[in-house]
Amino acid sequence: IATLGMLGLLACGSQSTNYPPGAVLFVNPSVLTYCNGTLMNDDAGVPHCIPGLPDGGSEPQLAAYVGTSQNVSVDLEDHGQAPLTIKSVTLSDPGRGFMLVPPTPAGGDGGMLTSLNPYPETPADAFIQFYFTPTKVGPYSASILISTNATADGGTTIIPITALGVSPDAVELTGV
Repeated sequence: IATLGMLGLLACGSQSTNYPPGAVLFVNPSVLTYCNGTLMNDDAGVPHCIPGLPDGGSEPQLAAYVGTSQNVSVDLEDHGQAPLTIKSVTLSDPGRGFMLVPPTPAGGDGGMLTSLNPYPETPADAFIQFYFTPTKVGPYSASILISTNATADGGTTIIPITALGVSPDAVELTGV
């Protein structure tokens, strides 16, 4: 049985050799939004959620009552064959409803992490956390810019964020 297992590993190769050469940043989720449907901009450029597309729901995913905070995490992984160096993480927040949580990016122990190894080497992933703290009712948008040595995206990854500030008097968060 052990011989068959070894032959299977040799035939399939290890998971890390199936990854592309170089460093490749994988971000999960790659887009953060309050919309469980299709997010569309109106004529004024204000985003609105069209519920029911593509997965049939209408419950906001990234929403918070005005005056409260929601903590959100984004997982970073290296899906390449070379170590990934994280050069910088910045937040563009014109609506001033978001705040990165230091240290960014953080390793499993919460400390600052600037290099990720290809899977299965440790550390193979890190995370970025931010708070969404709305001060008014309505949509908010921001983006996180990650600069790395990744070759697939030219070293720059942008994570768009769309969130919704909800009235504290709101009974339900549906039908946004």
